[in-house]
Amino acid sequence: MAVLSLLLASCAPDGPFANLPTVAPKPTPHLVASPEEAARLVRANVTAVAPVLLPTSFPAPMTALVTLGQDSFSVMYMDESTDLRVHIGIVAANPSAPQGREGQAVIAFRSDPSAVRRIDDSTNPASLRYVVWNEPAKKLPESSYVFDVRCKCVPYVLSTEGLTEAQFAKVAASLADR
Repeated sequence: MAVLSLLLASCAPDGPFANLPTVAPKPTPHLVASPEEAARLVRANVTAVAPVLLPTSFPAPMTALVTLGQDSFSVMYMDESTDLRVHIGIVAANPSAPQGREGQAVIAFRSDPSAVRRIDDSTNPASLRYVVWNEPAKKLPESSYVFDVRCKCVPYVLSTEGLTEAQFAKVAASLADR
């Protein structure tokens, strides 16, 4: 009984754990009909972090699968066949070293001089390709379930599959704080 009382007391608003930062709940998925609806949904729900970057240019009409948290999001845009896919999200990624036909380089992307750029199969023009970078934060939560807030940056990943390098570049150039 004493242990139960101690546990209950530690959970009280003025208990010993009262000053610990809270962590936002895990994100939840939503299916939406268009990139515009995805942007509205992300903007309305991702309120604890900024900037919130989303592409405004796509190679074909797309639908979106949106996963939301207060401090993160992930949007997978897909064409009707699902052969063309574009993904953007606040994701703390840690790419492994390239192997086989993978090509990887450290590049300057947006304001990050150390972004990681990769193509999974350099012999396939429509292979999975991505860029992982840190965006300077305009707003951050005290703590995050998804990423380490101490760097004062927002970790992003943009990936495509089924798109050429030129199409990837067009999507990447269209990123806007929506």
